[in-house]
Amino acid sequence: MRKYFYMMIICTLILTIAGCSNNEQITSDTLAIRAATTELEIKPSTSKVEDFLTRNRQFISSYDTDTSYNITPDFVAENSKFSVFKYSISSGSFLLYDGEVYSLGMFGGLTSVALADLDRDHQYELYFTVGWGSGIHRSQIGYFNPSTKRVTVFDFQYFDHDMMLTTGEAGASLIVNEAAIEYVSLVDFKIKSDNKLIASIVSEKGEIKLSY
Repeated sequence: MRKYFYMMIICTLILTIAGCSNNEQITSDTLAIRAATTELEIKPSTSKVEDFLTRNRQFISSYDTDTSYNITPDFVAENSKFSVFKYSISSGSFLLYDGEVYSLGMFGGLTSVALADLDRDHQYELYFTVGWGSGIHRSQIGYFNPSTKRVTVFDFQYFDHDMMLTTGEAGASLIVNEAAIEYVSLVDFKIKSDNKLIASIVSEKGEIKLSY
């Protein structure tokens, strides 16, 4: 009887340890960051544009020939339900997600995007950079959180240059670098990192922030 009792205790301990190990594996598992490493090419498409325009009724362009295009990079389309759109003249940039439209910037508009799960809720946030400014050009960084369905733009502004989101080959960190853009048009361009580190985007105590 005593031997049976000791065996039950040992089995219980083994199951408890195994359970803890599995829980640690689940909570530490994060999605790999997906972003360009040195260069990102944006190409216009008409995919989903009709659906976007039907839902984007709050935006009225002041340009008669302003045309909206889907500029979602393949790595975003293949790994998320985010669709990114930009207008060819006004440069208004928008996100279509779960049937709703969210503004991502005007007056120069979106320049780069990335996917990361920095809040570790097992779904990607969409990170983006935008360029804008009248007289003095500036670049900013923001992100859309699908859990809260909110767009957040950091206060930090980088003047006279553009920025782009990059990651190392291991996909372990989300980095913001100074960048240069080669434009064919506002919806057809190539952005290249100058390898000048501006900041990293990190999560500290549940808050997503810039680390300089």
